[in-house]
Amino acid sequence: MSLTKKLFPAGAAGDPSFNIVTWTGDGSSRSVTGVGFQPDWVVIRSRTQSGSFTGSTFHYNSTSGARWRYRFNLSNKPQDEPNDYLDTFDSDGFTVYSVHNESSQDYVAWCWKFNGGTTSTNTNCLTDSTVQVNELYNMSLIQTDDSLGSPGTFGHGLSTTPTFNIYVEYPGGGNENTNAYTTAVDGGHDSFSFTGASFYDDGISLAAPTSTCLSGGAYKSYTAWSFADSDISKIGTYTGTGSSGISVTTGFATNFVMIRSTSSENVVVIDSVRGTESLYWSAINARGTSSSDWEIVFGSNGFTVNGTDQAINSNNVKFLYVAFSINV
Repeated sequence: MSLTKKLFPAGAAGDPSFNIVTWTGDGSSRSVTGVGFQPDWVVIRSRTQSGSFTGSTFHYNSTSGARWRYRFNLSNKPQDEPNDYLDTFDSDGFTVYSVHNESSQDYVAWCWKFNGGTTSTNTNCLTDSTVQVNELYNMSLIQTDDSLGSPGTFGHGLSTTPTFNIYVEYPGGGNENTNAYTTAVDGGHDSFSFTGASFYDDGISLAAPTSTCLSGGAYKSYTAWSFADSDISKIGTYTGTGSSGISVTTGFATNFVMIRSTSSENVVVIDSVRGTESLYWSAINARGTSSSDWEIVFGSNGFTVNGTDQAINSNNVKFLYVAFSINV
């Protein structure tokens, strides 16, 4: 049987809150261990799987419940899946059903801990929200039920203003896109969809976040994830040159980076566990394995972009990055 793999570089001190694991499927339900903590958000991607789930990026959170399936790259509403996808969040990982454990197929999961599944009610904004806040690392998992239909704001629970937020309508009335919002690119409130290529200023329809509230639409219920800079996370930008050698300083040993061009590319993720293998969160695609195209060198104080693929290094194009350190 294939063993779960995890990496233990010198990350930030403190409670373990981010890790990456890989495994090879054996065709049945199984416990994936080695995470080092009980995760609250797990993003799972097949690295080799063929068939109907080729290239799909699934994610699950402990506020909605482990069996509620979300998808980054398709406009599908979150859906209760009791028998096929994720079963439970466990003390050292999670348990998956057969979809995430097909025989001889390779998988990766990126795992975050927010508040161990313990929620509280935030009443600081116009609409109450249910939050799990990781105060140490400036991360919050949020759910809001705007059943009265009042437009406006809901609390994120952080003690600082988040610079990167992901929204999904929950449970959603139809096919729902996953959208990201950031103020890190130019100070404005920019947005992009994980299901499309547009990148645009969204300061008109949704206001930028404050130190207390996120902006929401009328008659909308959301699951949201908020992030700000911390000892293990950094949200920022770099400008592509089309050549290798772009050095980005994060201030910590970096092991994961999500990159999004402000032009017309998809969201790509690269990490130190999988090396130069790229995977998109925002498109159905096969993995990229060319080191010359996708090479990112992770270091003790940031990362260096050596790859020249246009999704991570187009000349004179600005790129948003969201970086994390494994800190188990």
